[in-house]
Amino acid sequence: MTTKNNLLHKMSFKSKIFLTYLLLILIPTVGSSIWIYQNLIQDLVKERNHANNQQLLYAETDINNKIDEAEKIGYMVSVNTTLNDVLSQPYYDTVTWINIMNQSVKPMASWIEATTYTIGKFRILVEDDEVPESDFFNHSSSYAKQSWYLDMKSGTQQGKAYWRHDASGQYYLYYALSSSNYSNSGAYLELMVRGSYLFESLQVKETLNSGVMVVLDDKGKLLYSDTETALPQLPDQDTLIDDTDYSVLTEPIRLPGAVLVSMTPNSVMMTHWTKSRNVFLVILVVSVTILAISAYLMAVFLMRKIKQILAGIRRIQKGDFDIQIPVHGEDEIDIVGHNINVMAYKINELIERVYKTEIAQREAELYALQAQINPHFLFNALETMRMMAEFNDQEELSEAITALGSIMRYSITHSQKKQTFVWKELEHLNDYLKVQNLMHNGRIQLQTDFSDRINRLPIPSFIFQPIVENAIKHGFHNRKGNLIISISIKEYEGVYLCRIADNGTGMDKERLAFVQRILKEDVDEVGTLRPSEGGGVGLLNILQRIRFNYGKHYGLEIESGLSGTVVSIRFPDIIGGVPLVQYVNH
Repeated sequence: MTTKNNLLHKMSFKSKIFLTYLLLILIPTVGSSIWIYQNLIQDLVKERNHANNQQLLYAETDINNKIDEAEKIGYMVSVNTTLNDVLSQPYYDTVTWINIMNQSVKPMASWIEATTYTIGKFRILVEDDEVPESDFFNHSSSYAKQSWYLDMKSGTQQGKAYWRHDASGQYYLYYALSSSNYSNSGAYLELMVRGSYLFESLQVKETLNSGVMVVLDDKGKLLYSDTETALPQLPDQDTLIDDTDYSVLTEPIRLPGAVLVSMTPNSVMMTHWTKSRNVFLVILVVSVTILAISAYLMAVFLMRKIKQILAGIRRIQKGDFDIQIPVHGEDEIDIVGHNINVMAYKINELIERVYKTEIAQREAELYALQAQINPHFLFNALETMRMMAEFNDQEELSEAITALGSIMRYSITHSQKKQTFVWKELEHLNDYLKVQNLMHNGRIQLQTDFSDRINRLPIPSFIFQPIVENAIKHGFHNRKGNLIISISIKEYEGVYLCRIADNGTGMDKERLAFVQRILKEDVDEVGTLRPSEGGGVGLLNILQRIRFNYGKHYGLEIESGLSGTVVSIRFPDIIGGVPLVQYVNH
């Protein structure tokens, strides 16, 4: 009950109106249909079934009469005096046997053949191998161990008839000859009964599209039919065959494992009723369709304004606040639409204001940081120190001072630029590492892996140096060997993945979890970092600049362990110096 109530609550108002109209239409329609079926169809089905049952009983009686006739003829042959006298005495003389065959057996066999012609073929199975085989006599030694032969010998005792059928559906009638009662070797009459004789009263069609009567075994296989159609099992009172619904009647007959089946298509049984039913259904369908369309149009008319409001709300949910819901009246629904328009406008205005303020604040912070040093004074001082180093043949110190000057020039010239190229950023990084190697005795090595095309790829300014600075600061902790820093950039379906890895001392699990949480969830917690901790501020600054420039689908991830630290940066493919804000909107 609770589930039904929840479903009703979730349904739209238009659906509830439409459902109400449908219920008002369907209840009387279903009731009248049931009444028509009970008063018309059932009587017609009973009448047709009675006629089919009478026809089935007639066919069953005819088949049983044919079985009686075949058994009568078989019995007469089994007690034939001449035949039994011949088989009751052994003949070892070939000449004598030939004379007996010509004088007694052949005339008697011709009489039997003429008597059983309409029924089927016959032969005598003899167990005495000394009796010569002929057109009528066959040795039974090849069947002696087969189950059907043993069952036949048992079933023909005391003059009884025994019926069997093989895999092909052929029926055989057996009688034990009277000579078997006083002879050591048995002899049995086998009468192969034609199906056309037993089942000639059945009018079997070549298809199952009209009424038929067939003979099936207990597995549903056709024992007699003009077709090769086989049923999967003995059909029930009603069954479906080849997409046709049949009414089925069954009656057992006096053959082992055989059932007489009458199958009549219900479409044939309903012939007289079909026309009236079709007219009724057409009128019913047309009426229901007209009423349903009318109910739907009425619901659409009532719900048109609400659908416009819902469409506007969905756009707001997707982040589109630049909407205007059409308002053409002063009713309650129009008032709701007007208020939503005002709300969307104010939200959009607030977002724009916050966005511009935040960008201006970030740029002001960066500019203030870079403007703290007087560039002219530093350039003059560095040039003086470089000349003194060269004068004293200190080339390594001279190169380091030159690299430091390049670092300062890069910082000043790119302070107001949002993006640069990979080769410029890498050149700036090499200058930075020259200065660091001077302080760390040349123990820092840089390895790169990317193509010439990627060298010309635009990327945000100052993206490599903060990450490498963290690697140097933390990577030499408790470490005596060289620090190897590798930078690789690969393209994956229009997205570039930059991996900056080092083999230095990695972060512990607690520190790594803290930095990952700041990058993923709560960026405000960066204010809680102490200067001694570092790392988080620089990484967060890079992450925020990437997302400001490219969108929330791009960013930065970090992994660290005992073997080193890996920082992965994802950014899109931007070629040709297109402004970054266009890619954000795109």
